[in-house]
Amino acid sequence: MTPDDEKRESSPEQDGRVAIARFRRLKTANEYGLVILSMKLPYWLLEEDGYYVLYVPSKYEIQAREQIERYRGESRYWPPVEQTDLMLDVSSLSIWAYVLILSAFFYVTHGSVEAREQWFALGRVDAGRILEAGEWYRVATALTLHSDIGHLAGNIAAGALFAYFLIRVLGSGFGWILILLAGLLGNAVNVLAHGERGHLSVGASTAVFGALGLIVGYQLIREFRGSGWRWPRRIWIPLGGGLILLGFLGAGGERTDVLAHLWGFLAGIVLVVPFAWKPSPWVHSIKAQLACGVTTLLLIVVAWLAAFGAET
Repeated sequence: MTPDDEKRESSPEQDGRVAIARFRRLKTANEYGLVILSMKLPYWLLEEDGYYVLYVPSKYEIQAREQIERYRGESRYWPPVEQTDLMLDVSSLSIWAYVLILSAFFYVTHGSVEAREQWFALGRVDAGRILEAGEWYRVATALTLHSDIGHLAGNIAAGALFAYFLIRVLGSGFGWILILLAGLLGNAVNVLAHGERGHLSVGASTAVFGALGLIVGYQLIREFRGSGWRWPRRIWIPLGGGLILLGFLGAGGERTDVLAHLWGFLAGIVLVVPFAWKPSPWVHSIKAQLACGVTTLLLIVVAWLAAFGAET
């Protein structure tokens, strides 16, 4: 029997059924039908006046409506960013921009021994200079400097990969500014942890592992939200995966700054909490995304202007 035949034979209300929601798209209607089905309740989906109307037995109306509202609240901003063609283009361009910016800095700073020494002296993380002279811009400038081609290639590859997954849920603007902020915060905490013991470091890896922390933190909050804020069984999937990647990629090599990677990772987890806990509608705004992307670039530019200004 087709839905139209069923509707003609008797009205839903006469059969003890009540409408709890209606939808313009069949895909959305079926999605909410599965929500009702997950409660082990029957439902009917009828097409009426261009809408798809979801019916349940009248005795389960209150229970079904509560579940529908709960599901709407939990998935209101999921997926957080509806990837329009423009957003997809911007996302791809932003990853290429990341690759080109780091590559350009490497080309310029390694043009000669003198150039390398000058740029590194001005921009590397130097705990003594930061704490004694207040040169906090170094926590940003150091992210653009790399010691050799292997160092650069590793950070480009890992950073682009983590950024790709992050901007799929937060968009390119919010994604990149949070990655940068995680790098800044990670470097700053690392400086405070080392104190004035002459700690020196360069590289984007603090921000790279900040991106990993952002992804892990986002998934952790999603797991908690999906479980009704109870301890979810699947919490170990994102947490364990993140820790494995942190250990595998961030703890090898003599010159590896393990603490910087750890602080960046933890900073990412902390920074993403507001976006995953109570997603903001601003994440869906193209203007807000562009503003965050431009701000990310300006922060790097301003940091380097401060570095060269301090030299004069």
